[in-house]
Amino acid sequence: MATFAGLEARPLLDWYDDEALKNISRRYARDIEMLGYETPQLGKRAPVNNSVSAVANDADEQDGSSTTAFAHVQQDLVAAAQQVRQRIEAHYEHLLRTDPEGAADYHRRLTPMWKDKYLDRAPEHIAKWAELLEHLDGFRQGYEIGVGPGSLFRLLTDLKQVAMRGCDTEPDETIVFRELRKQLGIAELVDAHAVQRRTPMPIAEGTDALLGFYTTFSKDFSVPDWEWLFDYCRERMVGDKLVYLIPNPKSYNQDGVAAFFRQRAEFPLLDIPTPGRAKQWHEKTFLRLSLA
Repeated sequence: MATFAGLEARPLLDWYDDEALKNISRRYARDIEMLGYETPQLGKRAPVNNSVSAVANDADEQDGSSTTAFAHVQQDLVAAAQQVRQRIEAHYEHLLRTDPEGAADYHRRLTPMWKDKYLDRAPEHIAKWAELLEHLDGFRQGYEIGVGPGSLFRLLTDLKQVAMRGCDTEPDETIVFRELRKQLGIAELVDAHAVQRRTPMPIAEGTDALLGFYTTFSKDFSVPDWEWLFDYCRERMVGDKLVYLIPNPKSYNQDGVAAFFRQRAEFPLLDIPTPGRAKQWHEKTFLRLSLA
């Protein structure tokens, strides 16, 4: 197949590299050990049936209204991912016919891992929020740092009746995220803002909870940087001033950060068993703080 500017214009489905994701997981697991947790067992992910009908059937088989409600929202999110995927595929195929060099550039900007995770494997990505949602209570207005594809944003809005706002960066490579937020109808509620060290951010008035999960901005944050961020939020938030975080694991490489969070934060998911899979290194770093 032809290449343009050194980039191969290959089919969009030819992305997935499980070994590459396992290598990423190993790096995270090594960093998470600094918090004193065991290293997770890594294994191959089971195939996911990425279809709206499959999600709907799962909903009908579940017991409990909350589980069923989650599955129905998940169904809507998966349908949105499918629509975005079809739109992206169509645009890419159009570029291949009319502008091959532009097609190669578009292919590059889709970012392979994001396309695989948030479109091709949307049910698996969305399902990871189920247990976390059980602990996201006690607030009415949330501000999410790093909205990404908007899955948690919509789950909180639809299932918890939380008034959500948020922010995210707008680099050229975030095509998937931007398109998903548009499809979900939340684009106007997300500020184009990159969170950086000791830099003000547009927390909406009336916010009583700050959320930041799987963030990239915090990988170089030192203890003084975290203290500055929490002081800034404390002055602008109301109520219990709750903070829910899953920091970038690389943050724990900074001197004193692991000890800082052990002293300041709660670990709501610490007692939930997570046997056998790499999701363990996500959930056991789930932190909750009150700044009130």
